[in-house]
Amino acid sequence: MPVGGTSSNWSGAVVLAGAAPIMLASGWWTVPDVWPRQNLFENCSSQWVGIDGNGSNDVLQTGTECDTTFFGGKNFYAWFEWFPANAVGIFGFRVSPGDRIFGQVFSQLSTLGTVFLANPAWGEFVSFALNAPPGTTLKGNCAEWIVERPDINGNITMLPHYGAVYFDSCLAFAPRQMIDLSSALLLTMVDGTTTLSVPTEETARLVKTEG
Repeated sequence: MPVGGTSSNWSGAVVLAGAAPIMLASGWWTVPDVWPRQNLFENCSSQWVGIDGNGSNDVLQTGTECDTTFFGGKNFYAWFEWFPANAVGIFGFRVSPGDRIFGQVFSQLSTLGTVFLANPAWGEFVSFALNAPPGTTLKGNCAEWIVERPDINGNITMLPHYGAVYFDSCLAFAPRQMIDLSSALLLTMVDGTTTLSVPTEETARLVKTEG
């Protein structure tokens, strides 16, 4: 698997589309427990599967959030987003450390998408149809499986320690084509000269990120 370089906020795997745009991306991951890297700051992490975002100004994505708060608390919840619109929390869909989550994003049209999440530990699943934000169209130029330290109010948050997240059964689909991780680029998350999270290929459908 080629090394993809570094990112200030992403750690994981990115696959690029061929001649046909990617229409669907899916995968499983286990929700990590988290502990603060710096106690005096909110530490935030997202685990997600998505389409676009590499060389485009949009991302259709869904995943889980695992944060530590200022006072030693922890928050775990699910969400979806069609960036540049804001993320939408999925409340009532339970998320706990150790839960195994399935996520999928699908673009029927460049301005219409669907997100799906399942949590077999609780026997729960949710699905939402989304319209693209105004002026946005899905390019389908890549798919990704990512641990992220999100941006809040224009500032990148501190990434908590999370151990390891395994994304497995990672697949993307373009018309008449199935794409796995065998040609993916790996992104290591850094903060200046400090490495925060490192991805490792396990198999053509499994990538591990550690941080």
